[in-house]
Amino acid sequence: YDQSRKELLHELEKKGGVLCKDHARLQHQIDHVSWHLEGCHRHRPCHGTHGAGEHCPNKKNTGSCISSEVGSVHKPSVMGNLKATSERLVKSIVDLRKKIYIVHEKLENELKRKREMEKKLSDLRKDISRQKKLLSVRRNSNKISIALIRNPMQLHRCHPSPRHYRLSTKNRYVQNNISHTE
Repeated sequence: YDQSRKELLHELEKKGGVLCKDHARLQHQIDHVSWHLEGCHRHRPCHGTHGAGEHCPNKKNTGSCISSEVGSVHKPSVMGNLKATSERLVKSIVDLRKKIYIVHEKLENELKRKREMEKKLSDLRKDISRQKKLLSVRRNSNKISIALIRNPMQLHRCHPSPRHYRLSTKNRYVQNNISHTE
């Protein structure tokens, strides 16, 4: 049971890592599109962040995300492409948010189940402790009741505490002396 929970948590962590990479890629694309919409210039490079090991598809040898169509930003075809790209990015972001929400919800459910199981385990431990105490009390009470049935005067011998035995003997001695003096 615990092994399956661990495997599920590892799987959720892997999905979270993939979602983080997708988020970084989409953030870069958003930065790149906004750079194009603001009016790209060769002297002002795209400041989009790249994910680990990822490169911008428009990246040239200059080290920045310079479009191959820098001079023709205002052409309708380029603007149509940018609009389609932005719509695709928005849709990808919505899908990514849905996936993140689902994974987050699953993780919360697992944590809730874990807390419930820990609470049940704690309750079981308390019940076991109570049962052990009841069993030990029953054992001692059975010994005392059997001793009382056999010989009521031997009650102090069946009690588990030696201190009690000494006290009961002393009390009996005091009671005997008092009864003799009267």
